[in-house]
Amino acid sequence: MADWEFIRTAIMTTGWPVLLVGSFFLLRRTIKFHRDVGRSSFGRLVLVMVSGWLVTMYGLGVTASAFMITNPTTAVPIVVPVFGAWLALMAVVGWSVGRWTDQVASINRFYLRLDDANKTKNEIINRASHELSTPITPLKIQVALLRRPELGALTAKQERALDIISRNVDRLSFLVQEMMEVARFQGGHLLLSREPVEVGEMVQEAVDSFGPAAAAANVTVVTRIDERVQVEADPIRISQVLQIILSNAIKFTPAGGTVTVSCGRKYDRAAVLVEDTGAGFRMEDVPRLFQPFGQLHAERSNQAAGGLGLYIARSLIDAHDGSIWAESPGPGHGATFGFSLALLGGPSGSGATKDSGRRSDGPARTEIVGAN
Repeated sequence: MADWEFIRTAIMTTGWPVLLVGSFFLLRRTIKFHRDVGRSSFGRLVLVMVSGWLVTMYGLGVTASAFMITNPTTAVPIVVPVFGAWLALMAVVGWSVGRWTDQVASINRFYLRLDDANKTKNEIINRASHELSTPITPLKIQVALLRRPELGALTAKQERALDIISRNVDRLSFLVQEMMEVARFQGGHLLLSREPVEVGEMVQEAVDSFGPAAAAANVTVVTRIDERVQVEADPIRISQVLQIILSNAIKFTPAGGTVTVSCGRKYDRAAVLVEDTGAGFRMEDVPRLFQPFGQLHAERSNQAAGGLGLYIARSLIDAHDGSIWAESPGPGHGATFGFSLALLGGPSGSGATKDSGRRSDGPARTEIVGAN
């Protein structure tokens, strides 16, 4: 009897303090894990499970203690292994939560480093683009001055040299503008000046502006305005998107090919589609298309692009709460790029053009045929 009394006394005097201290540290670690995972559903689930488990175990512990006081001879042989299992289980749970906490902390540190690296990258791009843009304007001015007749006639060799300089300065200016756009998007500094705009008119203006380029590439550009629709958007930015998509379509369409630009209503949204008979791509490559420097046809992209155009287009459409996509049957079978925007005033936003008062009496079709 004395041995059972001694064991009971040892459990009551030392076991409970050990459990209380262990429970305190386990609960504190669980709360820290809950906080580290951003108070997510998983963190709340772990916190509730550990708290409920501790409450249940303490309830059973109080019952076992009362049983040991009233009947130590019977209770102690049962309680001792249960106490040991409880202690072991608490150690396992504490170790598991500790590992989770360490992993979450490691992931958080990794994301902090990524965030710092991204901020540094954006700052470098922003500074580099501004520094590069500074000498471009004087270079353009000097090239224009060298072409002035009062400085004397240029030889054919000098003219070719100036053409090379001018083309490369223009290309550098284009790349710098793209870099500045990317820095603006990623820094959250994009400002939109929204106003009601007629999508068909913007499409027609963009197609007209690419007439010389299409003629030089011997590409036929067909415009179909199926329905005149209005959206509330920044006309300059939407025109920029159209120029990016049209430029790519003409660039990657071989001589004799066709680019078809259509505009109308699709699922109660204003939609623009640009279809070409060009290089095409695999559908699994679509995510790469809209990433920075995501070029699929680098050998043809070297003409005047830095692989940022479609990323800029996607960022601009996202800023308008629109959708942009790309489709292709496969390499060599052409591609379709499209984007959609919410109609002005919802589904009833189409109809008369606000400025001109014109309505569409039927599908409008315009063709710009490349030189043969």
